[in-house]
Amino acid sequence: HLIYSYLIHTILSLLVLLSQGILERLDAGEVVIGDGGFVFALEKRGYVKAGPWTPEAAAEHPEAVRQLHREFLRAGANVMQTFTFYASDDKLENRGNKLTFTGVQINEAACDLAHEVANEGDALVAGGVSQTPSYLSCKSEADVKAIFKKQLDVFIKKNVDFLIAEYFEHVEEAVWAVEVLKETGKPVAASLCIGPQGDMHGVSAGECAVRLVKAGAQIVGINCHFDPMTCVKTVKLMKEGVEKAGLKAHYMVQPLAYHTPDCSCQGFIDLPEFPFGLEPRILTRWDMQKYAREAYNAGIHFIGGCCGFEPYHIRAVAEELAPERGFLPPASEKHGNWGAGLEMHTKPWVRARARRDYWQNLKPASGRPLCPSLSTPDGWGVTKGHSDLLQQKEATTQDQLKQLFDRRSEIKVTGSEPEVVMGSKVSSKMAAPTARVIQAVRPHAPLIKFPKRQDLPKPN
Repeated sequence: HLIYSYLIHTILSLLVLLSQGILERLDAGEVVIGDGGFVFALEKRGYVKAGPWTPEAAAEHPEAVRQLHREFLRAGANVMQTFTFYASDDKLENRGNKLTFTGVQINEAACDLAHEVANEGDALVAGGVSQTPSYLSCKSEADVKAIFKKQLDVFIKKNVDFLIAEYFEHVEEAVWAVEVLKETGKPVAASLCIGPQGDMHGVSAGECAVRLVKAGAQIVGINCHFDPMTCVKTVKLMKEGVEKAGLKAHYMVQPLAYHTPDCSCQGFIDLPEFPFGLEPRILTRWDMQKYAREAYNAGIHFIGGCCGFEPYHIRAVAEELAPERGFLPPASEKHGNWGAGLEMHTKPWVRARARRDYWQNLKPASGRPLCPSLSTPDGWGVTKGHSDLLQQKEATTQDQLKQLFDRRSEIKVTGSEPEVVMGSKVSSKMAAPTARVIQAVRPHAPLIKFPKRQDLPKPN
C-alpha cells in the first residue's frame, strides 16, 4: 500500500511539473535552459543556405531538424524553439531566394517537429518570429504586423506553449511583434540582438527593455550578435532599466558561441570572418560553464544559446547549473565532470589533465602562427531607412555587387568608418565605437620549429 501511494504521488508530481508553463517555472525560481543555434549548425551540415538563412529544412529535411532538437534535449535543454527563424513570406522570397515550400508549410512542419521532441522529455515548445525585410524597407506598421500575424496563426493552430519575438535590431519593430503576439493570451518573451550600446537607432538597452515590458512581454533579454559575456552585460542593463521604471519581468539570454570583443554596434555580422571563418572564435565548453554561472548570478534564469551553440555547449550550461536544477542531463553520462573521463586515458600527460584547474586556466592557442587576435569590423554604417537596405525579390545583380565592392574599397582606403546612418538621420552616439576599433596583433615572433624525430630523447 505504501509503495502504491508513493508511486501515485510521484506520478502526480511529475504531471504537475510537466503541466507547468514557462512563467510558472520561472516564477518558482526554476532554471530554464534554452536550445542552441539551428541555422549555423544546419548550414554546416548541408541543410541551410548561408545568406538567406531561411528554415525550409523543417519541411524539406525534417530528419535533420528532428535530430538536432533531440541532441539539444539530451544535452539539457527544456525549451524546444520552433525552427522558424526568418520564416516570414517576405524573407522567404527575398533576393531571388527560390523555395518549394510556403511559409505556412515551413512553420507547421517546424511546430510538429518541436512538439514531437519536446514530448520525449520535460520540454516546452516556443514559437518564434524574427525581424522582417519589410521593416528594413520602411513598410508600414500595419504591413509588418500582418506578417507576424500570419506566422502567429500557425503557432495558435499548433498550440505552442509560449511565444518568442527574437533577433530584433530595432526596438520599434520588436514592440510591434510583442503587441501582435500578446493578443493570443500566451506568455510572450522578447529578445533583441543588440549590445550594451543599445539598438540601431541609439535607444539604450534599459529603455528598450522598458518599452518591451510595457508592450506586454513578460520575459525580456538578448540573443545573437554578441558573445556570452557581452550579452549578459546587456541584459544587466535591461534589468536595471526595468527595475528603475518600477516594472517587473523575467530575463533571458541566448548569445553567440563566438568571442566578439572587437565587434561594433552591429555585432558579428560586421566581422570579416562572418559567416564562414568564425571557427577560431568558438568558445570552449569551459567558457560556457563560466557564462552560465555569470548569467545565473545576474538574475537571468532563462539561459540558452544562438548561432554557434552546439549541443555540447548546452550540456556545459546544464552541468554548471546542475546544483540549482537538481540533476544532470542524459548527455552527461558520457562526459566526466571537468574532464574526469581523462583519468582512463592511455597517455599519462593526458591523464594529468583530468582536473578542473587545468581546464579553467587554459588559454587555447589558435594553431595559426602570426594570427591576429582581433579583426577590424566592416562598420558599414547604415540601418533601417537607408537605401542600401531596401529589400527586393530579385537576386542581387552584378552591377549592385560592384557598387558594394567599390564602396567597401573606398572605406578601407580612407581608413575611416562611416557613422550609422538611418535614412537622413545620423547617430553619432552609435558611430563612436566603430571609430575606436582595436587592431591588436600578436607579436611577430619567429615560427615555432619542432625538433626532428631523431633529435628527440629516447623514451626511458
